[in-house]
Amino acid sequence: MEIPPQVLVEFTCKSQPRASLPTEWALCGEREDRLELLKLSTFALIITPGDPRLLVSSGCATRLFEALEVGAVPVVLGEHVQLPYQDVLQWSEAALVVPKPRVTEVHFLLRSLSDSDLLAMRRQGRFLWETYFSTTDSIFSTVLAVIRTRIQIPAAPIREEAAAEIPHRSGKAAGTDPNMADTGDLDLGPVETEPPYASPKYLRNFTLTVTDLYRSWNSAPGPFHLFPHTPFDPVLPSEAKFLGSGTGFRPIGGGAGGSGKEFQAALGGNVPREQFTVVMLTYEREEVLMNSLERLNGLPYLNKVVVVWNSPKLPSEDLVWPDIGVPIMVVRTEKNSLNNRFLPWNEIETEAILSIDDDAWLYNSNYSCELSMVLTGAAFFHKYYAYLYSYVMPQAIRDMVDEYINCEDIAMNFLVSHITRKPPIKVTSRWTFRCPGCPQALSHDDSHFHERHKCINFFVKVYGYMPLLYTQFRVDSVLFKTRLPHDKTKCFKFI
Repeated sequence: MEIPPQVLVEFTCKSQPRASLPTEWALCGEREDRLELLKLSTFALIITPGDPRLLVSSGCATRLFEALEVGAVPVVLGEHVQLPYQDVLQWSEAALVVPKPRVTEVHFLLRSLSDSDLLAMRRQGRFLWETYFSTTDSIFSTVLAVIRTRIQIPAAPIREEAAAEIPHRSGKAAGTDPNMADTGDLDLGPVETEPPYASPKYLRNFTLTVTDLYRSWNSAPGPFHLFPHTPFDPVLPSEAKFLGSGTGFRPIGGGAGGSGKEFQAALGGNVPREQFTVVMLTYEREEVLMNSLERLNGLPYLNKVVVVWNSPKLPSEDLVWPDIGVPIMVVRTEKNSLNNRFLPWNEIETEAILSIDDDAWLYNSNYSCELSMVLTGAAFFHKYYAYLYSYVMPQAIRDMVDEYINCEDIAMNFLVSHITRKPPIKVTSRWTFRCPGCPQALSHDDSHFHERHKCINFFVKVYGYMPLLYTQFRVDSVLFKTRLPHDKTKCFKFI
């Protein structure tokens, strides 16, 4: 039995209505009472002033912001109204605008929306409110960002964390690790013969036109089109994806194009040549760390290694660091925190980051049919997300990571899925990584998993919904020969 929809329409105010324009519907009741009612609502009807010369009014703006704040979908009746910053914000993703002559069709239009569309619109509306209208600082930053965009002035560079380097002594060149020698049919790619090079910065920032910007904003699916605290790169967040347990980084999207050599060079992404930086978190495990660093010797496309020294105790003075052919930067942190793994260090000169643990070779690759997260103990991600994790993500999440000394990987997965609305990409990995000499890890403690359950529940409350998305997709090299167990054959579908 279908439950009929409930519609609340009140033509009288229980208390004195707020003063309004002659052709405008007055606001009734106190703000808290209106918000409580909107929390129970899926849609909020906003009737624009009857005077078509009025493009905006305080009453309409108040109703709009209150609906966005609690996650109700605004239904604006009257197409002549101008929504805030509508030249740069895609209001069609968060609100419905219906001409007044079509008021009789509103009920049909609302019932035609699917649950997934409603969730996307409510989430996007909440995002717009939090980012651009929730506080005085966000409003001021948005105004400056809009003015800067209209007059084509690039934003200030992203804030980077200054790295305090710990001096260290390098020894002889690292040899080939016997555990890594047997790569089977997995080809990691050609060894770089050129010195490390950084990713290009400020690419096309000064040559983009307003037309290019508008086309980019309306073609990219991601919500980060005009983030007032981010660099001048509106297409970046929707193109960069999150990859786990794999061997390559590739921003999703077209490359430089062309034919022949140009096409081949562009297969790696939006720039012809790319490298990545390894960021390795460690805490007082010098022998394990040295063994892990030696395994990186000869790794293709490696730009440098940033070792995040999470211990207040400095490395041993007689410790000899391996020479792996690329610079090793040892960074000292102010405190022991797993959040340090995702700080956007200024020594990271590439867009691609490979985050690995100092005992990453202890992990096994679980070939399950479905996943919604990847472990950041072995995962590629864009440096942009390190900035968002450290400076934009709610502080309460980072505080919980510090409290439990756990869940930083869950927090990053939540963040990337919240921004991109896409699941992670699992790519080809070796079946098993063995580390016979590695010490017992924290993940073997039962309390470790109980804490992670608490983290997930808390993160859902912070975001207001579950941002993780499931996927059965896995990216394999065309020439990779998979050893498929008999009990896993039912997981794969052939189309």
